Amino acid sequence: MKSTYSLLFLAVIALCSSNLVLANGTFFIENKGQVKNEKGQLDQSVLFTYATSEMDVFVRKSGLTYQFKRYNNEGVYAERLDVNWKGASENAVSKKLQSVYSENYNLDGEWISVRAFQEVFISNVYPGVDWRMYITESGLKYEFIAENAQAAKQITMQVEGAEELEKCANGSLRIKGEIGQVSDAKPVYFNKGKEIDGNFILNENAIQFEIPSHTKGELVLDPEVIWTSYYGGTGLDDSRGIFTDANGDYYLTGATNSTTLISYLGYQGLLGGSNDVYVVKFNALNQRLWATYYGRTGNDVGNDIVVDPYGGIYVAGSTSSMSAFALASQQTVYGGGPRDGFVLKLFPDGTLEWCSYYGGSGDEQLTALSVGFQGEVYFIGETSSTDLITLDPLQGAFGGGASDFYLGTIDPSGFLLRYTYFGG
Repeated sequence: MKSTYSLLFLAVIALCSSNLVLANGTFFIENKGQVKNEKGQLDQSVLFTYATSEMDVFVRKSGLTYQFKRYNNEGVYAERLDVNWKGASENAVSKKLQSVYSENYNLDGEWISVRAFQEVFISNVYPGVDWRMYITESGLKYEFIAENAQAAKQITMQVEGAEELEKCANGSLRIKGEIGQVSDAKPVYFNKGKEIDGNFILNENAIQFEIPSHTKGELVLDPEVIWTSYYGGTGLDDSRGIFTDANGDYYLTGATNSTTLISYLGYQGLLGGSNDVYVVKFNALNQRLWATYYGRTGNDVGNDIVVDPYGGIYVAGSTSSMSAFALASQQTVYGGGPRDGFVLKLFPDGTLEWCSYYGGSGDEQLTALSVGFQGEVYFIGETSSTDLITLDPLQGAFGGGASDFYLGTIDPSGFLLRYTYFGG
């Protein structure tokens, strides 16, 4: 494992106002001594940092460092990937842009003023080539600004610490590590007001840009950084449902038997049984906001997830947990058989509002959810039970065979409005 950086202000954040935390998650923060290397020494090679709950970006004169993070009971496990500008100029200079925020904090007994920026700019990374990185609604973008095509041909990005580096069929680049990955979208070039499709050239661990021969004058090379973090712990983790809300926040659910690296500021911090449901929420900048287990002593699986217009989060799946699983809703007693279907509802902050079984003496699982226009929730699954107590049904009795579909409509508190079999 490559050496990693640590951000000292994470340790002294109690001495600062809460605004610094907000800035650190939104802006580039200049390094005024708060970044340390793996030996605990201050590292002045880092010019700026950009941090989320899952990944840090360190901007250096000679390139970028991506550092992926996972959390467990012992602290933070980190992985470092470097993208170095091979042969970069020693005369590169960080241009001072207008800051959007500043904060004072205490470093070794001395108060330091730290500035935050929405973009960073380094001039002369190669002769005739500048570099800019900035924050968009979808994440990070960077661009090289070359004075001409010949200058652009100097640019070589050398990747270190990756388990895999590949050029994908859509023209993007994927830099894969052990616990996360970064993708550079297929580049677009801009030359004299015209947009030109770009292309990466990959040679072992070195990346260059294919430069068209017909360009004249300034050439801007503009890819987009897309990062993804593997979500899971030390065990078997299975993702089965995803939902994106109107704000661009997105939610995942599935099943896990991992005992670490799953829960974060969530309702249930520890694994309850052989498999638990997990639910995690990310914002539009890919920052994890919270994550939780949900399960008891049995095998609990989340199959689908939806969010209503008020931020209520519904998860459907199956469970074999017979006690202490359901509460404050329609069916709080296990119906019987190998599994019951369930729906649970979480508040927007990830805490539990209610949970209900939906099952009889046979085997059930719920597989899909949908939210209606008036806040009602629809579910569908499969059942082998012949003793479901239907309500305003389309089909009031089990149709036969190994299993039937079963469908339900519930109100925001989980109580049934309709409940029916569907099958022959």
